[in-house]
Amino acid sequence: PPAAAKDPRGMVVWDVRTGKKLRGFAIDAQLFKAGPDAIKARWPLLQWSHDGAYVARLGKGAVSVYEVPGMGLLDKKSVKLPGVAHFAWAPAARNCFAYYVPEGAAAAAAPARVAVIDMPSRQEVRAKNLYSVADDVRMQWHDRGAYLAVKVDRFVNKAKKRTESAFEVFRMHEKGVPIEVLPIKHTVVAMAWEPSHDGGAPSHRFAVSHGDGPRYDVTFYAVTPAAIEVHATLERRACNALFWSPRGKFIVLGGMGNLNGQLEFYNVDGKESMGTDEHFMCSTVEWDPTGRFVTTVVSHWRQALENGFHLYTFAGAKLANVLKDQFYQLVWRPRPPSLLDDAKQEYIREHLGEYIGDIEKEDKGKANRARDEERRKREQARAEFHDRLRAARRAYDAERERRVALYGIDPDAPLDDAQSVEVTRVVDEIIDRAQEEVTL
Repeated sequence: PPAAAKDPRGMVVWDVRTGKKLRGFAIDAQLFKAGPDAIKARWPLLQWSHDGAYVARLGKGAVSVYEVPGMGLLDKKSVKLPGVAHFAWAPAARNCFAYYVPEGAAAAAAPARVAVIDMPSRQEVRAKNLYSVADDVRMQWHDRGAYLAVKVDRFVNKAKKRTESAFEVFRMHEKGVPIEVLPIKHTVVAMAWEPSHDGGAPSHRFAVSHGDGPRYDVTFYAVTPAAIEVHATLERRACNALFWSPRGKFIVLGGMGNLNGQLEFYNVDGKESMGTDEHFMCSTVEWDPTGRFVTTVVSHWRQALENGFHLYTFAGAKLANVLKDQFYQLVWRPRPPSLLDDAKQEYIREHLGEYIGDIEKEDKGKANRARDEERRKREQARAEFHDRLRAARRAYDAERERRVALYGIDPDAPLDDAQSVEVTRVVDEIIDRAQEEVTL
């Protein structure tokens, strides 16, 4: 309708502080169709740059980038990318996005292509052509934008019945953006970068779950200046999903879907498994922002039975098991930004040993005060008990004459010899029994 064309409401961008509508978008019908003309867009349909300066959406053969808060199309034209299938903004450092064009999408004989484009200059930072691609690629940015990992499944025989995975790793912070190829030689089912520490140096590790299933190998890699090196490998784990702690170091190896919620809590630095458990039909795993606790959820969106959540420590100790009918989602409250700047946080990390003594002394003082308070409460309770016991004894003694008049005797007086009888009873008990053969 004409009114809908002037004021589309399929997707709307709002200013949350003022409640003002910035712009509405119509949803392209091609997003929900199959066939060669379909746009295989991925959620979210609107993607924000890391600093909120731009918001972009995928169109047919183009990516439209809008400036915020005016919501006007950048340079009044979209970024023309014939055959583009999906894109992803860098999550930090610079405003650029990576995009993927499938094989034969831009032209009949054109190879698949992954490239990174800078915004707002629209200059191509780096590109790589991909050949014999078996399936849609997956692009995963490092949380500081230091690396872009592109997972590619390739056919390894002419019959195109077997595939192997490899990663094309873009080193975004190095001169010329070199690309390193990491062959896996198996099918990759999950990959996740280790989050970087707040205010600290960026992490350079990532985890990969790979194999033919139902049990997979999990390999941890470290990106060094010279090469990508293997940090550790865990064999035959029930793991098809990887959930890093937001503080790094610890990871939950999750067996989702047909693996029925198998969980393993692993310390990557120490290379040790800290615990295992099972949350049957688990659909999601959510870490709290501090990295101290983690929840596993059975959502009503995925499963109608046993809805609720389990709460664990980072090491896998279960703290709570909560069942709730029609439980849909659990979201941790975001952690507010630190009041300390990056330099102060880094100083504290480097001089943590100087603080530990004072902290331990303070903790010991609190523990001693708590013990003293508990001892005082016990002594007070004991004194109150003895006071009540003595009061009850005095009341009992005051009723002695009344008891004697009622019973005719004093029930508390000791018995004399005439009133007591000594009884002796002999009891036979078999202590042991043995059987022997006697030769005559």
